[in-house]
Amino acid sequence: MDWLVDAFNWTIPVAGGGLLMREVLGNVFGLASALGGMARKVADPVHRRVQILVQRRVVGVQRDAGHDRVVLLGQSHRLGRAWVRIATKVPVLTIIVVVLGIGALAIPARDLELALPDQGTEEEGTSARDTYDLITEEFGPGYNGPLLVTADIINTDDPLAVVEDLEDRITALDGANFEARPGQLTFIVGESGSGKSTLLSAAAGLITPDSGSVLLDDTEVTDRVRLDKIGMIFQQANLIAALNVRDQLLVTDHIRGVKPRRDRAEELLATVGLEGLGDRRIGEMSGGQRQRVGIARALMGEPELLLADEPTASLDADRSQEIVALLRELATERDIACGFVTHDRSLIESSDEVFEMGVSAPAYA
Repeated sequence: MDWLVDAFNWTIPVAGGGLLMREVLGNVFGLASALGGMARKVADPVHRRVQILVQRRVVGVQRDAGHDRVVLLGQSHRLGRAWVRIATKVPVLTIIVVVLGIGALAIPARDLELALPDQGTEEEGTSARDTYDLITEEFGPGYNGPLLVTADIINTDDPLAVVEDLEDRITALDGANFEARPGQLTFIVGESGSGKSTLLSAAAGLITPDSGSVLLDDTEVTDRVRLDKIGMIFQQANLIAALNVRDQLLVTDHIRGVKPRRDRAEELLATVGLEGLGDRRIGEMSGGQRQRVGIARALMGEPELLLADEPTASLDADRSQEIVALLRELATERDIACGFVTHDRSLIESSDEVFEMGVSAPAYA
C-alpha cells in the first residue's frame, strides 16, 4: 500500500510551487458532492421544504398541485437556476474550472515566508526603517533580526532543567542603573540588542527582574502603581479602531474603575494640539495625530512618570521633532519624569539627560 500513500502525497508542480494530490482530490470530491446535491434539488419538483441559498426576498408560499412553491421577488432565482443547470449539465468542465481556479489562487502562496515582524516592515523614510536599513547595509542581512532561543526538551529526561540552564546563561540586563528625573526627558539610547526596551519594560513593572529593584518615589512598582502613576506611550500608539478619539482616553478611566472624565479628556486633547477632534475616527487621523492621541491617553491618569518606547519610529523627521518637543514641554510644565527610548540621537538636546546602554551587555531590545 506504500504506492497509494505515495500517490496521495504526490505534488503537482504549479508555477514553481506545488499542490498535493490529496488536497486536489479532496476538493474535487467535495465539489462533485455539491453538484450532485444541486442536481437532486432541480430534479425533484415535489421537494416540500426548499432552502433558498440565494434570494433577495420571499414574497409568499403558494400551494400548487399539493406541493409548496416559494415565489421570489426579482431575478435572483432565475440566475441561481441558470447556474445549477450549467453546473449539472457539464459537471466535468465545472470541476476542471474550479480546480484550475483554486490552483491560480494558490500560486501567490509559494512566495510567502514565515518570519517575525521587525523594523524592516516600517514605512520608508521613518527613523526605524532608516536604522534597520543602515544596520543591514553595514553588517549584513540578519544582524538586526530578533533573537530566538531554542532548546531540545524532547530528547531529554529533564526538560525543566534544560530551560533553567538557558535562563542561567541568558541575561537580559546586567548592572543597569537607570534614573529619570522630573521635569525633563531622559533618553535611553544604545545599539540594537542592547536592552533598551527591556529596561523600559522593567521600569514599567511589565517584567520582574531576577535581582535589583524598580522604584517610583521609593515605592516598588506594582500593577496598581503602574495604573495610577505611570503612563505608557508605544511605537504604534496601539489605539482601538472602533473608538473615536475621545473614547480612546475615556476607556482608561473604565480600566482604573473611575467615572469617565469627559472634561479631562477634552482638556488633554487640546493640550496635545487636537482640540475639537474628539469625535473623529482613528482611521481619519495621520500618524503624528495618532501619537498625540497616545500621549493624551497616557496623561489621563495624571502620571508622575511617562515611558515612551520609540514613539517616533514610524514618523518622518518633522513629525518626530514635533512629538519630542511636545513631550519635552509636558515634562517641564507638569514636572513629569519621562523615559524615552530611541535610535534617533538627532532628537536629543543639551538640556536632556541621556542614559547609554552598554554596547557589550548581552541583552536584546
